[in-house]
Amino acid sequence: IVVTFALNEPGTAYCRASRLDSGETAADMPISRIMTAAWSGEADGGMTEATIEITNLENVNPLLTVRDDEVAAIQEATQYNVYCFAMDNATDSNGFPRPQYMTQDYVGTAVGSAVSPLGGTTQGVWVTDATPPTLIYVSSESVSHETLQLTLQLDEPGTIWCAAVELDGSPGAVHCKESEVQDSNSASGTCYWETLIKGSATHNTVFRSDVAEAYRDVKIEVNQILQKDEAGSAPLLHETSYSIFCFAEDDWLIEADAASTQSVSYAQPAGPNQLSFATAQSFQSTIGQQTTLDETPPTFTKLEIQDPTASNN
Repeated sequence: IVVTFALNEPGTAYCRASRLDSGETAADMPISRIMTAAWSGEADGGMTEATIEITNLENVNPLLTVRDDEVAAIQEATQYNVYCFAMDNATDSNGFPRPQYMTQDYVGTAVGSAVSPLGGTTQGVWVTDATPPTLIYVSSESVSHETLQLTLQLDEPGTIWCAAVELDGSPGAVHCKESEVQDSNSASGTCYWETLIKGSATHNTVFRSDVAEAYRDVKIEVNQILQKDEAGSAPLLHETSYSIFCFAEDDWLIEADAASTQSVSYAQPAGPNQLSFATAQSFQSTIGQQTTLDETPPTFTKLEIQDPTASNN
């Protein structure tokens, strides 16, 4: 968490972060407690801005203190309230320090505006989630003659998509082959990985699952294959092997935008964190080839009985 500040005169600012879900409020943040976090910065009182970079609840070494320290690293995808106060560098007539402190009421008042702050409290500061979700393979099976089912997990809330492609060496050129899936050209008809895997609602090839909770099984059933030109689709063939590609992204953008508390400096994230193409390729290898079932009983191709029989025994 980076706090940027300026003062109207030379002085020192102190800040302390507290998780939004901790239940703590400004009433729990006396000036003395803010100072014990030991995150501070000095300002010259001019136009130059100063910064305080907070990476832990307290900037202390527990081995060197005799109190109960609050040592916990700042966590990504988590909201914090940040409480700041400042004191100046005033001296008395003999040149000894005689600092003037911001009042407790001022410290507990919401900032309101970053360029014209009314107080020292900023609520709901997000720590950026910069980590893509991890896709976890649980199992896979063919559940019918044209449906492949995958059981998957994510390590955080998000969304998973999967799609079938033909194996290299399969006859025809209507559908994408596994080696044709790529991430360098997003033009239509090029087997661009994200477009292919997310599918087309028009052609019934969107096979996805929303993951509401980390490490919870979700099932995705794939029963159609999108054409390479994205103009149509076809059911999976009976007793045929396919390769499965999957794509995932987290709920970071949705979570950040939907938060009930937003800081005065909140700016919408650029987008969700997404699985890389290299990871998708590796995951495709983990899944391996999947083959649809044979659910069709056999039929006679010939049924002839000699009549009369060749012998009587």
